[in-house]
Amino acid sequence: MSTKPKCTLFVFPARDAPRAVILRRGPSKVFHVMLWDMRSNSIQSGSWFHGKIHPEACDISPDGNFFRYGAHNGSQKTWKNLGSNAWTAICRPPFLKALSMHVSYCGTWELVPNHFVRSEEHTSELQS
Repeated sequence: MSTKPKCTLFVFPARDAPRAVILRRGPSKVFHVMLWDMRSNSIQSGSWFHGKIHPEACDISPDGNFFRYGAHNGSQKTWKNLGSNAWTAICRPPFLKALSMHVSYCGTWELVPNHFVRSEEHTSELQS
């Protein structure tokens, strides 16, 4: 008899720094964001998010100071405030407070040294 895991972990290591963002999914559609300092082997607890964070739409900057995530939730309040229930944001991990938010979830991002830039060329190709 097999049992389903109660949570799933997604780890995003920084390329140039001993840091990683850990996304813990579970129970259900609850996500917990943590910052792992691999030098001291310590984990800092951060935001809890009720909704869906798409791991395939997440990335960490090379220096580990910024985290990009794609998310959505079904809240009417979110729809009323944003005009959408999906967004992409850049934050300082382990907290999800957006430094930059883009409601249009359709698009790509290019990594330019230590920050992310929206690629309009790729976005227009996807929307065609």
